[in-house]
Amino acid sequence: MRKILKQTAAFLLALAMLAPVCAGAAQPNGYWPYHKAYTDAVSTGDVDEILKTGDGLLEFYSQFEMNFDIAANSFNVYNYRYANSIFEKRGDYAAARENLEKLLYVSEIAGIKDMNIPVDAKMRKINTHTDVFALTSSDEHALYYGAKNEPRDGVYYGRVLNSANGVLAGKNKIKDESIVSMYLEVGQSTARDFSWLIEQVNFDGKALQVDLNFPDEGNTVKEIISGQHDANIRETLEYLDELHCPVFLRIGAEMNVWTIKTDSEEYKSSYIRIANMARSVSPDVALIFSVDYASSYGDDMALYYPGDEYVDWVGVSLYYNRYQNGYTCEEGQDFGNMFFGAGDWAEPVASIAEVVEKFGDRKPIMITEGGVGHYNTAKDLDLSDFASDRITQAYRTLTMVYPQIKGIVYFDADVNGSYYHYDLEENEKTEAAYSSAVAANKTLLHSINDSAMRYVSLGDFCEKTDSISLSAYCYAHYSGDIHVDYYLDGSLLQRGSEVVHECTLDTASLSVGTHTFTAVFSDGANFNETKKYHLVKNEFGVVEFADYVENAPALSVSSWALPEVTAANNAGLVPDFVLSDFTANITRSQFCTLVMTLLSKRLDMTSDEILDKFGKTVDVNVFTDTKSEDVLVANALGILNGRGNGIFDPDSSISREEAAVMLYNAAKLLGIESTSDNTIADADSVSSWAGTAVSFVSSVEDKTTGNAVMGGVGGSRFNPKGTYTKEQAILTMIRLFRA
Repeated sequence: MRKILKQTAAFLLALAMLAPVCAGAAQPNGYWPYHKAYTDAVSTGDVDEILKTGDGLLEFYSQFEMNFDIAANSFNVYNYRYANSIFEKRGDYAAARENLEKLLYVSEIAGIKDMNIPVDAKMRKINTHTDVFALTSSDEHALYYGAKNEPRDGVYYGRVLNSANGVLAGKNKIKDESIVSMYLEVGQSTARDFSWLIEQVNFDGKALQVDLNFPDEGNTVKEIISGQHDANIRETLEYLDELHCPVFLRIGAEMNVWTIKTDSEEYKSSYIRIANMARSVSPDVALIFSVDYASSYGDDMALYYPGDEYVDWVGVSLYYNRYQNGYTCEEGQDFGNMFFGAGDWAEPVASIAEVVEKFGDRKPIMITEGGVGHYNTAKDLDLSDFASDRITQAYRTLTMVYPQIKGIVYFDADVNGSYYHYDLEENEKTEAAYSSAVAANKTLLHSINDSAMRYVSLGDFCEKTDSISLSAYCYAHYSGDIHVDYYLDGSLLQRGSEVVHECTLDTASLSVGTHTFTAVFSDGANFNETKKYHLVKNEFGVVEFADYVENAPALSVSSWALPEVTAANNAGLVPDFVLSDFTANITRSQFCTLVMTLLSKRLDMTSDEILDKFGKTVDVNVFTDTKSEDVLVANALGILNGRGNGIFDPDSSISREEAAVMLYNAAKLLGIESTSDNTIADADSVSSWAGTAVSFVSSVEDKTTGNAVMGGVGGSRFNPKGTYTKEQAILTMIRLFRA
C-alpha cells in the first residue's frame, strides 16, 4: 500500500521562491531604467512586455562581471518565468529548459540554497520525450541486464491478489497475466501463512511478487538490524524457496516517503541483512530495491540504494492520481501537483523519469505497484474519466518510452483509510480502459513462457519487412491535445491516431532508394516539434532510418562484393540489422552475431541446442558491458573471450585478426580444417594470440568459388590490425559456410 506523501515543506518552499529578491544598492550605473521598465511590465501582466523588458535587463547585466547583486536581480527575472511557466505556455519547451538552467546558475551565486530540487523536478516534468518508435521482434538493440528472473524480451504485467472469505477473488482477471503480487508485514506474518492463497493461483506461466513491508517503517529498520525478526523473515524465505515459479521479493519499499524516517545507512543495513539471508536460503528469489516515484521534499531516493550486489531489480511505486491524497490543489497552487505528479501533472512517463534516470543504467525496473484512483473518498468524487485516461496513457506509453521497464503491477485493491478506490472491477470505465490498453500493448507478456515484441526508437530500426507499425510519443503539459502528422517524401501519409499516434508504413511498395520521412508534432496552436529521418530501402528489402543529415547512409553493396553478399543473404546467414550501410565498419557485437548465425545454420541447431551439444553453459555475468545472447553463447563455446576484466567492448570496430580468431574457433566447432598453409607478407605484425587463426582463415577456401575465407589486402598482406567492413564480414561468412 502506498505511503502518504509529506508536502508541507514543498509548499513552503514554493511560496518562498515566489517572494521577490530585493534589489541591492550596489547596482551598475544605468541599471534603474531597465529595472523600472521590467517591474512596470510585471505589474501589468503583459507577457510580451515582461519578456521584452526582462531580456533588456539581462542584456544590460551581460556587459558586467557576474556578482551577488546582479545574480539576485537576475534571479527575479528567471524565477518569474519559471514560476509562471511563461515559455511552457507558449509551447517553447527548449526556452523553458534554458531558463531553468540559468535560474539554477544565478541562484547559486546569489546564495539561494536547494534551488536544484524544484529546478530538477520541473526539468524532468517539462521534458516532452518527443520521439517516434517502431514495433519490432528483432533482438538488435534489445535491452537486457541479465538480472535474475528477467525476461529476454517482453514485460511482465499483472495485479495484486485479492481474496474474499478465504477464496481467491478475480481468478478470471489474472489468468492471462504474467505476474501477481501480495503483501507481507515483517514480524506480523510470513509467506507460509498465506499458502492457502498462493496455492489457489495457477502459476503455470506466472511469476509471484512478494512485498515485504516494514510496518513501523524506521522503527522496523532498527528491529531488523538487531536481529529481532530473523526467524520471521527466514520462515518466509524458506517457503518462497519451495515454490516452483519465478519469485520476486520487494524489501522495505517506499523508504523515501516514510512517515517514521530512517537513516539511509541504517536502511541499507536492514536491507542487506535480509538480502544476505535470501541469497543463502532462497538463492533463486530475485530481490527488489523499491522506492516511491517522488521522494519527500529534499530527500534523495538514490541515498538508500544498498549496492548492485544486493539488488536484482529496482522497483517503484508509481501513482498518477487526480489529487494529492485528500488535497484538491488546482491551478494557482500548482507547485505541489508538479512536484508530486498529481492533477494535470499526473503523467506516468514524466513521473517515473527520475527512477529511470538514477537506476535504469544498472538494473531492470519493475513498477511494483501503481495506478490511479477512480473515486476520491475525501471529496466524494467520481474520477472515472480521469482515471481511464491515465490508465490508457500508462499502459500504452511507459514500455514504449522506457525499455528499462520489465514489469508492471497494478494496485487493483481498495484499502481502508485510503483516499482512493483503485479496484478496477468496481468501475466499468477503468476496467475497460485497462483491458483495452493491455490488449493493444504488444510488449506485455501474458505468460512468462511467451515472447513479445518491443519498441525501438526509429533511428535504431533496421529490418526486412513489408510493413512497419509506428507509434509516437510527446507530452507537452501546457499544450493540450497533440496530434502527429506523418509525411513521406513531402506528402501527408497519415495522421497518427490514439494516445500513441499510430501509423502503418507500407514498405512493400516503397521503391529502392533513399526517402524522407517526417513526423510533425503539433497542438494546432503554439507547440510544434519535428522529427525528420532518412528512410533507406536497399536492394535486399531492408528498411532503415537515420536522423536526417545532408548525407544518407550508404545504400548499395560494392559491386565486387555483391555476388557473395547476395549468396550469404539467400543462405540466411545475415540478420537484417547487418544487411545495411555496407561500407561501414562492423562492430565486435555484430560480427559475433554473424558467427553465431553461421554456426546455427551450418549445424541446423538453435543456440541452446549447440550449447547442449558441446556441454557448455552460459555465464550471464561474464561481461559487464553487454548481455547480448550471441556474445554470451559465443563466450561459453570458446569462440571469444573479450578484452579482459569483464569487458567485451561490443560497439568498437573489430580488427581483422580479432575476426580471424572468432572464425577459427567457430570452424573448430564445425570440424573444418585447413589443408594448406598460406604465407602472408606482414606476419610479423600479427599478434601472437592470433597467428594460428590468421594462417587458418588465409588458407581455408570456399569450395564453390575457391576464395580464401579471409583474403589479403594486396601484396600478400593481411593487415591484422585493420578494420573490417560489413560487406567484407558478410562475404567471409558465406565462404566459411561453404568451406
